[in-house]
Amino acid sequence: MDERLVIAASAQEAAKLAASGAGYLAGGTELNRLGSPLHYQRLVSISRVAELRGVEAGDGEVLIGATTSFQEALQSELVPAYLKEALLFMGSRTKRNMATVGGNVAAWRDDSYLAATLLAVGASIELMNESGATRRLSVAEWAQTQPEHRLVRRVIVPADPGWVTSKRYANTMESLSYLVVSLCLHDGAARVALTVKGVGAFVSPELSDAASRGAGEDELVELAYGLDATIPSDMYGSERYKRYLAGVTLARMLEDAGRDDAR
Repeated sequence: MDERLVIAASAQEAAKLAASGAGYLAGGTELNRLGSPLHYQRLVSISRVAELRGVEAGDGEVLIGATTSFQEALQSELVPAYLKEALLFMGSRTKRNMATVGGNVAAWRDDSYLAATLLAVGASIELMNESGATRRLSVAEWAQTQPEHRLVRRVIVPADPGWVTSKRYANTMESLSYLVVSLCLHDGAARVALTVKGVGAFVSPELSDAASRGAGEDELVELAYGLDATIPSDMYGSERYKRYLAGVTLARMLEDAGRDDAR
C-alpha cells in the first residue's frame, strides 16, 4: 500500500515531488487495479491541477490535458473522431469518467486503449521536468524511452491526419484487449500500428509499406506471419491466429478506405 499522498497545487510542484521517486495519481485506474505492478512510497495527486486538464485547439492540432478523462475527451467537440473511436474502446462509462488520457499514455500497457491509434497518427506528448521546463517528443519516441518520473503534461494529436481507423479485439467490451490494429492513410502513404498483448505497441514498417502500395489480403497476411515479434499463444488464441487476424483486419480497413474514396 502507498504510504503517503501529497496533493499538488501546480504541475511543476508535482514534477518536483515525483523526481524524488513519487508516483502520479490522477484517475487511479492503473494504480488501484487488481494486480497492478506499480507501488510507490509516496503518491502525488495531480487531479486538482487546472493546467493539466481540458482540451484546446492548436495550429492543426488538438492539445489534451493529461488529466482530462476519457469521457471529457469524448464530449469535447475539438477531439477528432478517430481518437473518440479509440476512447470508446473503454466500454465502461464509469471507468471513462475516471481514466485519464495522460494516464493511459504514461502507463503504456501492452493492452492500451490509445497506444496504437496515437502511434498511427504520429501523435506527440509534452513532458515537464522538476524545474518546470517542458519538451515535446513523439509518442513513438516515448514508447522507446519513457523518461522516468517525467510528468506527462499534454497529449497532442493532429486534428486531421488523414483517413484513420482502429479495431480492437477482446473477449468482451470489458475484457483486456489482445490485439488493436490502427491504420492512418495520408497522401498515399500509410502508417500501421499494432498493440499486441504480451508484446506492446509498435509501428510496423513492413505492413505500412504494403498498405501504401495497396497490397491485397494474401500479402498482408503473409507479412503479418513474418512480423519480428514474439507473440504469445494464450487463452485469447494462438500466435498464428493473432497474426492472421492482424493481416485480415488491415485488408478490410484498406477496402473500407477505398470505398470511402469512391463516394
